[in-house]
Amino acid sequence: MSNQIAFVREQGSGPSVVCLHTSAGSSAQWRHLMEAIAPSFKVFAPDFYGDGKSPPLPKGREFEEGHDIDLIQPVLERAAPFHLVGHSYGGAIALRIALQQPEKVLSLALYEPALWGLLEANWPLEAGTKEIQRVRQRLVEQASAGLLEEGSKGFIDYWTGAGAWDRTPSERKPALAESVRACAMKWVRSLGYSVAESDVAGLQCPVLVVSGSRTTEAARSVVTHLRDLLPQAQFVELGGLGHMGPVTHAQLVAEPIRAFLSSIAGSPAVRGG
Repeated sequence: MSNQIAFVREQGSGPSVVCLHTSAGSSAQWRHLMEAIAPSFKVFAPDFYGDGKSPPLPKGREFEEGHDIDLIQPVLERAAPFHLVGHSYGGAIALRIALQQPEKVLSLALYEPALWGLLEANWPLEAGTKEIQRVRQRLVEQASAGLLEEGSKGFIDYWTGAGAWDRTPSERKPALAESVRACAMKWVRSLGYSVAESDVAGLQCPVLVVSGSRTTEAARSVVTHLRDLLPQAQFVELGGLGHMGPVTHAQLVAEPIRAFLSSIAGSPAVRGG
């Protein structure tokens, strides 16, 4: 797509772990997890297009999820083989990498992966599918009309809870709004990666799926279907957390991921923070 390079945080030594952030976020969300596992793992946390310290989307290009994979591919090559950790959009990207580059992936640890394309392709009439379709349509329309603050408020409040945008410090809002704009651009074509049930069910690596008890209908629907498709996977529900648990409760979310990685890698217990 281009010669642009992703910004990446690196910490620790040992088996590689690649952490992928949510949309309208950045690699900074993984700081606590990185500190918790760095004694036993080499952790890489890149920023996607338009997020954190990575470059913006190239002008005039219609975005597709594979472009973010292209951006971080040098990180993946350097880290391989690696364990993959992903939250929301980053979880969807992690699954796609695991399906397309299975020889590189040792395990998957996902917090509420944003597999909206999976929902739309296989369960189009479910309430969760219709909910996320409405969220996407509203955001894309508002961003296209130049109503970025209004769109950002609706988007952030949907994922984090009513009033979240209003509680955000004013000095942080411009950068957050630009990240929301980047998300809107990534949603212009579709809800995301359209994957078949059989492909997900065919995953060969160990899988952990973490979710919050107070999440959105769309995210809950994804986790419900993953339980059916991946009976061999580990599932952990954290009480009181929402879809943005890895950001709002980083320490709580880090613990089951740390324990999973430690058990899969056969490494000594690592510091839980």
